[in-house]
Amino acid sequence: MDRSRSTGAGGGNAAGVVVTVGAFSDVGMARSSNQDSFCALVGADAPSGMDALLAVADGMGGHRAGDVASEMAIHGLVDGLSRDAGRTGVDGLAAALRRTVGQVNAEVHAAAGRPETRGMGTTLTAAVLAGGALAIAHVGDSRAYLLRRGALRQLTQDHSWVAERVAEGVLSPADAEGHPWSNILTRAIGVDPRVEVDGAAEDLEEGDLLLLCSDGLYSMVGHDEIAAVLEGGDPQPASRAMVDLANARGGHDNITVVVARIVSVTPPARPC
Repeated sequence: MDRSRSTGAGGGNAAGVVVTVGAFSDVGMARSSNQDSFCALVGADAPSGMDALLAVADGMGGHRAGDVASEMAIHGLVDGLSRDAGRTGVDGLAAALRRTVGQVNAEVHAAAGRPETRGMGTTLTAAVLAGGALAIAHVGDSRAYLLRRGALRQLTQDHSWVAERVAEGVLSPADAEGHPWSNILTRAIGVDPRVEVDGAAEDLEEGDLLLLCSDGLYSMVGHDEIAAVLEGGDPQPASRAMVDLANARGGHDNITVVVARIVSVTPPARPC
């Protein structure tokens, strides 16, 4: 079953960042179902105090009910941030984001104890844009990238066996490509009652492009190719173009792409 989905572009608030967003998710060429989920909420659609909330979740392949886990993660993230009243400013939003991901992990873990969904799990990479800044919370091997003035930079570190061996110098990046253990995650939502949530923060600049994606994209499409597609198109056509390119290369997994373009940045007013 193809569960392709897309969202159109939208405008953010004048105070903070103005952002346009595009997203696309596709089952790929080899899978029978799409276990990826995403959100791309902008302006009034985003939880209060945010200019945008973006997230990608990839249900764990080979586990039952991966699609349930990824949908629970996205819905729990949006609902949790909408209810969280203890956040002020970008630092408060970043803390709320990490706190909410921890709560989502507990919810998915509890559900994974049921017979019909036993063993399920998911990655989750989420980004909040507010007050001219970006805050990220991350678990698993979905990724966040930032393209700034032609240079693409990965903002997240994969929680996978292969990525950790590369970081240790045991494997080279070339050895890691196509490694038979490349899909083994060392950290995921729902596996344990508690999970360590990585965080990152970045001041935004006009013209920045933010990409969130599942591994179905970067396992098929190279770093330089991703940068070229991002730089050459608006968010919605670019997101679809990257999915199409991954499918043209074989589409061995589900592919989900969320792209945000920073149209303008208005930093918070400094106190007198």
